Amino acid sequence: MRPRIAVTLTQCWHAVPGGTATAAIRTTAALVERDEFDLIGIGPRGGAPSEGADPPIPVEHLRLPYQLLYEAWHLGLEPPERVSGPVDVVHSTVPMTPPVRRAALVSTVHDLFPLLEPATLTPRGVRLMTKAFRLMREHATLVLCSSRQTLDDCVDAGFDPERLRLVPLGATPAVVDDDDRRRVRSTYGLERPYLVWVGTLEPRKNLPVLLQAFRQAAASDVELVLIGPDGWNLDLEALLADTDRLGTRSRVRRLGRVPADDLPVLLDGAIALAYPSRREGFGLPAVEAMAQGTPVIGAADTAIAEVVGDTGLLVDPNDVDAWTDALRMAMADTGWAADRDGPARERARQFTWERTAALTADAYREAMTLPRP
Repeated sequence: MRPRIAVTLTQCWHAVPGGTATAAIRTTAALVERDEFDLIGIGPRGGAPSEGADPPIPVEHLRLPYQLLYEAWHLGLEPPERVSGPVDVVHSTVPMTPPVRRAALVSTVHDLFPLLEPATLTPRGVRLMTKAFRLMREHATLVLCSSRQTLDDCVDAGFDPERLRLVPLGATPAVVDDDDRRRVRSTYGLERPYLVWVGTLEPRKNLPVLLQAFRQAAASDVELVLIGPDGWNLDLEALLADTDRLGTRSRVRRLGRVPADDLPVLLDGAIALAYPSRREGFGLPAVEAMAQGTPVIGAADTAIAEVVGDTGLLVDPNDVDAWTDALRMAMADTGWAADRDGPARERARQFTWERTAALTADAYREAMTLPRP
C-alpha cells in the first residue's frame, strides 16, 4: 500500500503567496511525477487560490480561513487529518505548525526571520511564527531546511541537529526564443537594456541600497526593472521620489507582479539580476535567473551566496559603493555578463525541483520509521 501524505498548501490562498507557495507548488508537482505517494493537499476554508498559485494536487479544505486557521493550529485545533483521513505523514510547507493525531510531522523551514529580524515583519506574523517554531522544535519528526544558512540558524535556535535535513529548492529553465523576447519587451515597453530585481517589497530586500547604487552607476541607456508584489513596511514611492529628484526616476521601472510565463523571459533578457537582500532563506529568483543563463549580483554572507557560488558577484549588502561598482561592471557588458551559456547556467543545473522532490521523498520515508518526538 502506498504511503499517504497530507501536504499543507494554505499559503496558496494568501494575498501574497510568495516564495513559500512557489516552493510548495513546485516540490509537490515534482513529487506527483515520482508517483511514489498518494498526496492530499490541505487548504483553508473556501474560495479560489490566489492567481498563479493553483495547487497541483487535489485539496481538502478545513473549516477556517487561513488567518484563523493558524491561530487554531497553535491551540491544537483543526488537524489536517480531520479532512485527509489517516495519513502516514503531514508535511507542513508553511511556517506554521499544525497539530497531528497519528502521523509523523515533517516541517519545511525556509528561514527564521521572525526570530532573527522581527522588525522586518508584522507583529502578528512574528507572534504566530515564533510559536510555530517552538511547536516545531517539540513535535516535528524532521525539519527540512532550504539552505545551509537556515539549517545553521535552526541549530542556533535550539532545534535538534539530528532532526534537520538540508533540502535546497530548484528551478526549471524555460526555452525562450526571439518571439518571446519581442513579445515581452513590447508588453512592458522595454526598449533599453535593463537590470532586474525580483521580490516582494519589504525591508529585508534592501531596495534603498540598490536604488542608490543604480543612481551612482549612472548609465543613461540602462533601466532597472523591479518585479514583484507589494509587501509591507516599505514606501517604494518615497524611494522613487528620491530617484526622481536625482534625474534617474525615468530609468526605474516597476512592473509589479507579472504572469508566470513572462518571468523567465524577463530574466532571460536582463543584463543581470541584482539581489541585495540582507537575508534570504534560499533566494529563488537567483537560481531562476541563473537557469536562464543570467548572472547574479548578490549579497555576500547570505543564502544567496550558497546558490551563486563563484559564478556571480557577491557584494556586502550594506556597501553602496561596492554595489555601484558591481552594477557598472555588469552594465559594461563584460565577458562575465555576456556569457549566457557559461558558469551561471551550469551551476543552476545543480538545483532542480526533481532533486528537491527526491530529498523530500527521502525525508517522508525516514520520518515514517522514526519515533515521534
